Amino acid sequence: MSAPLIRLSDRTFSFARHALVEAFRLAGCNGSEILIPEFICRDVLAAVHAAGAIPRYYQVNEDLQPVRLPESAGVRAVLAVNYFGIPQDLEVFRAYCSGNGAVLIEDNAHGFLGSDGNGALLGTRGDLGVTSYRKTIRVLDGAQLYVNNERFIGQTASPLLPNEQRDPLSFRIRRTTSHIERRTGIPFFSTLQYATRIMRRLRTGSSLPISDPMSEISLPGTANPTASSLQTIRTVNTELEIARRRGLFEEVASIASTYEVRPIIKHLSPGASPYGYPFIASSKEAARVRKAVSRFHVETMSWPDLPSAVNVEANHFYRNVWVVNFL
Repeated sequence: MSAPLIRLSDRTFSFARHALVEAFRLAGCNGSEILIPEFICRDVLAAVHAAGAIPRYYQVNEDLQPVRLPESAGVRAVLAVNYFGIPQDLEVFRAYCSGNGAVLIEDNAHGFLGSDGNGALLGTRGDLGVTSYRKTIRVLDGAQLYVNNERFIGQTASPLLPNEQRDPLSFRIRRTTSHIERRTGIPFFSTLQYATRIMRRLRTGSSLPISDPMSEISLPGTANPTASSLQTIRTVNTELEIARRRGLFEEVASIASTYEVRPIIKHLSPGASPYGYPFIASSKEAARVRKAVSRFHVETMSWPDLPSAVNVEANHFYRNVWVVNFL
């Protein structure tokens, strides 16, 4: 069993958004522009807002590579995203940052445990990086800031004390039922999810959580990580978890290939620990995939909730990306 890389210069937080705020602070982004992709969850904007920075967007293509990084004298940092846990090619970002004096920040919220083809841990390949534990392991919270450039090491704030609060009962029920379902195949967790969606539809009119515009300006709770989550992360068998995810990817990919979907990731690079299996499809076709892969006790969902400033047509691929989540 190997442990995640945690160095003396790194810090843990409750959510990756809090880690991003610290990364933006270290990069000196207050009053400056941060390049972020249009294709990103709107929650990231809360960290930009908290850092006093200005978001400037760049487009990505259907392979989730940047189309063009806009030139601007006001850009202080560039956010490069390892979508769905797959290593982003950072060469174009490094060249841009080198030529413009910007700081490269690697957003690895989806790729905890993963590494690139050269064996570099994802999140450690830029000047700064962030990763999220809870997107990969079923814990209440947990995120990490990687400080990879020596110039920032002496500027990092003191480590945050862990939050000793007990995990909420609702979370403990979800975690327990998920564990039982994965071990036995009995659909306790799936049934709980189904019941929750029915209740949500009756209450809000939608079976899925409704995106809150306030998430673009409000950070979640305290920045202190929960002690129970950190303890759980320390006990994870990383090799088994990576193998489980890679195995699921191949099985789901085989099934999805029989439907009218466009896979975003055709092959896994060595060391990648996929967040899930992402694809582009209509909602009707995605529903067929969801049903076909349900035997793996996984959830198929749309991603992301785009920032309000990103206005694209309903048929744009940004709005038609789905992922079979391996959590």
